[in-house]
Amino acid sequence: MYIEKISEFIDSNLNPLERIEKALRFEMSKIYFNETIEEFIFTYLSDELELLRRRKSAMSSILSASAFQKRPYIKYPFKKDS
Repeated sequence: MYIEKISEFIDSNLNPLERIEKALRFEMSKIYFNETIEEFIFTYLSDELELLRRRKSAMSSILSASAFQKRPYIKYPFKKDS
């Protein structure tokens, strides 16, 4: 399935970012207050981390679904040829 190929890509990007976040928190805690660390992570890493985490959770919910809803059939208004 296509979603399985995407999951490899998401994991290959998410795992290093999570390791970087953990390492940054550990090393920065030696020098800075927790509020400063949170601000740094929020400013520089949070957007990418949250995007990848949301995509991973959406991916896991798709993979765990046993059946999918039918796609809606949309009737477009009929245009008369003028």
